[in-house]
Amino acid sequence: MSEPSRSGDTCTVTLKRRALKTLWIIPTALAALLLVAILGVFLAGAILGRSQAFEEDAWKAGDRRLRWRMAHDPELIPSLVGMTEDALQQRLGDPDNLLVVEDPPPPDKIYLYRLDKPIDPFRWNLEVWIERGRVTKVIIMD
Repeated sequence: MSEPSRSGDTCTVTLKRRALKTLWIIPTALAALLLVAILGVFLAGAILGRSQAFEEDAWKAGDRRLRWRMAHDPELIPSLVGMTEDALQQRLGDPDNLLVVEDPPPPDKIYLYRLDKPIDPFRWNLEVWIERGRVTKVIIMD
């Protein structure tokens, strides 16, 4: 009678060892899946967040994600500084919001053009500062 009980104990021990050997697979698989998801988010942000050459018609169409990429065109911001207010509106169109500063110091006005940064919940704007009818400063702000 002792023989069957030993065989049963051996079988139970073998099953426990197998369970312990395969138990590591679940957390490892979950960690790998989490890593892939995190890398995917960063890669998507990098791909969607790349700069794109400024195109006047595309900017005026108002796609805020496309505007985000165009706002990072290295030639855009320097080309706006010094422009007259009228030339700015011809180039970028009407602003999404206009702030009029009544109490100087400058600026007199701030034009706000909405931008949407991919995978970012904050609201971003291209801020264009106008002093005495000319663009003096252009910044990307949240």
